[in-house]
Amino acid sequence: MFCRHGDFWDCGGFNEALPILEKADLCLNLVRWGKIRQVNRIVTSSDRRVAHWGTFKATGIYL
Repeated sequence: MFCRHGDFWDCGGFNEALPILEKADLCLNLVRWGKIRQVNRIVTSSDRRVAHWGTFKATGIYL
């Protein structure tokens, strides 16, 4: 999720009192400031670095 810095603060930012769905609340607040657009992006990743680490190191890092 991306938004302009000023718009984030103008709409009140994240509501820290909410235990969950703070991003949904932020979207509802941002929609009052303008249009929200969904950008279709494909994220590609490579596991070469993780394969280089080996099973134990990778598991330790992710834990």
